[in-house]
Amino acid sequence: FYRIRMVNSTKTVLWVPIRQAEELGLRPAADQERVQEVLEVLASDPTELPDAHKQRYKVCEDKLEDADTLRTAEVVRDLTWRRVQNDKLNVPGRRILKRAMKLLAGEMAVAQGLTLSEAEEQINEALKAHVATA
Repeated sequence: FYRIRMVNSTKTVLWVPIRQAEELGLRPAADQERVQEVLEVLASDPTELPDAHKQRYKVCEDKLEDADTLRTAEVVRDLTWRRVQNDKLNVPGRRILKRAMKLLAGEMAVAQGLTLSEAEEQINEALKAHVATA
């Protein structure tokens, strides 16, 4: 079994049978190189999302289902840009952004030995730096 302590809780421990790890999508946390790539994605120009909220929701959900850190960073970047451009997000958009931020911050926290709050701040700083220069 792999014994996994959840980032957001000191008490929650998940036990995953080694034989089922790949089938369940378990993978090692990002390394420092991947963290740098995430920060570059966050600081890059956004991809324009569809105007129709159902299509936008599907595009973002598909990226999150991949469980790929860079695609999760794209969702955070693109929805943050959309929120800045439109001064708001609809309820599904806010939910997806919150979920994507939580996933990304967890990955960044584990990779760098940070708290979730510190990782979220790092993500927000990368986004702010690019928004300020655009």
